[in-house]
Amino acid sequence: MSLLDKVRAALGERDVSLDCASCGQRSWKGGWGELGNLYGLLPGVTPDGVIMETPVARGGLAVYPLICSNCGYIRLYSLEVLVGDDR
Repeated sequence: MSLLDKVRAALGERDVSLDCASCGQRSWKGGWGELGNLYGLLPGVTPDGVIMETPVARGGLAVYPLICSNCGYIRLYSLEVLVGDDR
């Protein structure tokens, strides 16, 4: 099962509306890259603006984008909440 399929299934289980908040369409493509299987990492930042990073690990939030193929609106979903470590 692709990451997009996992995200869609998790959203369906939670009764999330798939209507685009901008244009109302239901035409989404997911992820980045040719296969749509890449996700993003939003960096963790301290209150004084320092990006949380160590030699071993980077602090951040793994997110998966759904992009409306009609208007380009972007939704970001937390992978930790939706699929846990099953990426």
